[in-house]
Amino acid sequence: MYEGKTVAKVEKEIDSHKLAGAIAQKDMVTGLYYLRNANRYMKNPKYKNATWERYLGDRYGMRPGTYDKMCFAFLNFPEAAVKLGSGIINKTKDRCGAIKMIPALDEIMDLPRTNRTPWTERVDSVIDKYARPEREERPETGTSPSKNELWTEINRLRAELSAKDKELEEAYAQIEKMKATIEKLKAKGKP
Repeated sequence: MYEGKTVAKVEKEIDSHKLAGAIAQKDMVTGLYYLRNANRYMKNPKYKNATWERYLGDRYGMRPGTYDKMCFAFLNFPEAAVKLGSGIINKTKDRCGAIKMIPALDEIMDLPRTNRTPWTERVDSVIDKYARPEREERPETGTSPSKNELWTEINRLRAELSAKDKELEEAYAQIEKMKATIEKLKAKGKP
């Protein structure tokens, strides 16, 4: 099939197939978006009472998260998604945030394809340039106690509380005895 063709011609054919595939993927996503938002997928008798997720998985073998990411890319940035693919669009969104994403995508779209450094490395360096600062990791305070450990601690505290209650009752009883002794001494006339 490719034996008599030059490498340049084979690469040109591959590029045209890649572009046609990206355009077909965009058309597929926009069609699915229409079916979902118009609830027309339910007109298919097999999926009359099905959820969107079931329809998407059964009919097209796609997970809802994949569909959502492809929708974001192809509906909001159709030219960039066809040229770069939905993966780079979503990677830029995840790493840069909504505000810095647009200038990052503009810069990625303008990157020339040269042989000096790999294109993916240059894309990653642009994304890193616009990326949000990484959050500092909080030091781990340890693992949370298990249910048994919590019940053991509760029972220990209950026992400690009942011991303190007994000490308090004994102290009140001692105070009452002292008051009685004071009353007796006052009655005898000794201060």
